[in-house]
Amino acid sequence: MVPGFVDGHIHLDKSFFGETWQPHRPAASLRERLAVEKAMLADVRPVTVRADVLIGQAASLGTVAMRSHVDVDATTGLSHLHAVMAAREKWRGRMDIELVAFPQAGILTCPGTAEVLDAAIREGAEVIGGIDPLGMDAIPKGISAWSSESPKDAEPGSTSISTKRVKAASGRSCASPNERGHWAWPAGS
Repeated sequence: MVPGFVDGHIHLDKSFFGETWQPHRPAASLRERLAVEKAMLADVRPVTVRADVLIGQAASLGTVAMRSHVDVDATTGLSHLHAVMAAREKWRGRMDIELVAFPQAGILTCPGTAEVLDAAIREGAEVIGGIDPLGMDAIPKGISAWSSESPKDAEPGSTSISTKRVKAASGRSCASPNERGHWAWPAGS
């Protein structure tokens, strides 16, 4: 006997495993790649189904544990997290799955995401993930102020991540690509 495999970085909510083949769609930037990805994911089976299929495939090849990043932001909310949690529950006892709340759209460029991250921890995500903040969160148009609030009465070791908050001039929608692929705030922001 040998120990089972551990997949230390997987995205169960973004799986296309078992879906109809789709050709590669080029993208000039990470932001454009994310927009293409969201559009492609909108046309496939629900997250819970796709996550379950991928977990099953990994288990059939000897994986016994995984850490899955799950997109959370102000537009997606916790829907992907809840769907992956449902798939994880189905595999409880057979696959150990740690969930990472992943603000891939950025925190500053997607106002409201910091609050969604707080909620993700309360709902059951074990880790907060992220990507290069300068690559995604350069101060965007529409940010009027940044504050460094710290939670009052926070217990040592608490799960609150509310050390920084962003106040947008208006609106809570994430930036999206315009017709030239440049990301812009929604009208009126």
